[in-house]
Amino acid sequence: MPVNETPKTMVQSKAQSRGFCRDFLLWWNVIIVTPHHSMLIWIILMACSMHLIPISVPFILAYVVFCLLDSTPAKGGWSFVREEWRSWARDFFFFRWFAEFFEMDLIKTAELDTSRRYIFAMHPHGIIGMTFNGALTTNGAGFERLFPGIERVAVTLNGTFLAPIFREWLLFLGFVSADRATLISQLKHKSIAMVPGGAAEALYAHPGTMTLVLRKRFGFIKVAMQSGAPIVPCLGFGENDIFNTISPAARSKSRKLPLSTWERFVWDSQVAFKNTFTVSTPMITNVIPNRVKTAVVVGAPVEMDREKSVEENHAKYLEALTNLYNEHKGKHGYGNVELEIV
Repeated sequence: MPVNETPKTMVQSKAQSRGFCRDFLLWWNVIIVTPHHSMLIWIILMACSMHLIPISVPFILAYVVFCLLDSTPAKGGWSFVREEWRSWARDFFFFRWFAEFFEMDLIKTAELDTSRRYIFAMHPHGIIGMTFNGALTTNGAGFERLFPGIERVAVTLNGTFLAPIFREWLLFLGFVSADRATLISQLKHKSIAMVPGGAAEALYAHPGTMTLVLRKRFGFIKVAMQSGAPIVPCLGFGENDIFNTISPAARSKSRKLPLSTWERFVWDSQVAFKNTFTVSTPMITNVIPNRVKTAVVVGAPVEMDREKSVEENHAKYLEALTNLYNEHKGKHGYGNVELEIV
C-alpha cells in the first residue's frame, strides 16, 4: 500500500434478504422509526389518552410543563445512563432494519485515534437526516463495529426535546441540545455527531442534488478550535433522494433561471418560518420514504489550527470536504452531481 493511501474498510448493511414478508416488515419499521413519525405517534397517543382517560389529563399536562422547563438536554443528557446501556439501545434490531431498508453502507477512509475526541460533521441534512440517524447516532449501519472505542453523543435542535416521550428516548440514546456550552462540555469526554447545515439545509434537499449550507457556518469551526477536537467530514450519498420535494431553489437551479414571483414568495415564507421557529418546512410529496441505496463516507479528521483565524480553518475544512466528495461521488451515483456550497 502506498504511504499516502489511507486504509479503507467498509461495513455494509445486510440487505441481501428479500421477499414480501421481509420487505413488508422493513417498510413498516422505517415508518415507525423515522424520527418525525415517532414524534407524531407519541403526541397522538397522548392526545387519545387525555380524551379516553380523563384522569390522565393532569398528569399529562404536568409532564408537558416538565418538558418545557427541563434543562437536562443542555446539561448533556442523563448522567446515570451508562455507555454500555446506550450502546445496547443503539443496537436494537429496528435500527438495523432501518439501515437495511436503505441498503446503507458505512465507509471508513481513515483510522481514528480512540484517545482523542472528534466532531463528526454530517452532510447533507436532507429532510429528516436518515443517514445521520442510521449511520452515526445509532449502530444501524455498524458504527461501533467500524469505530470501536469511539464514544459519542448526537446533537439535535433544542426544540426537539419538547416532544413528549420521544425526548426521553433521545436522551437515553445520548442526544444533547445544540448549544455551544453543551458541546464544549461533552467534547471533554466524548466525541459528538452533528449536522452543521441544520434546518436551513433541509430546504435545499431535492433528489439528484448536493447543496450544503456551510458558507457562513462558523459555529462548529469555533467549537473545534476551542475544544481542540478535529472535525471528521461525513457525506451521506442518497440522503436527498429519500424524499421527493418541491424545492423552489432546486427548481430554479435546474432551469438556470431566477426564482419566479410565486417561488420567491414560497421560499421567503419558508426561510422566515425557519428563522422564527428554528425548524424548517420543506415541501415533500411522499410521506413514505423512497427506498433508495445510501452510503455514508467517513473522511479523515481535519485538524483545526488555533494559530489561524476561524475563516482560514473554515476554508481548510471546506477544501477537505470538497475533495472527499469528488473522490467518492462517482462510486455512489453522484458522478454528474456537482457539490454546491451556499
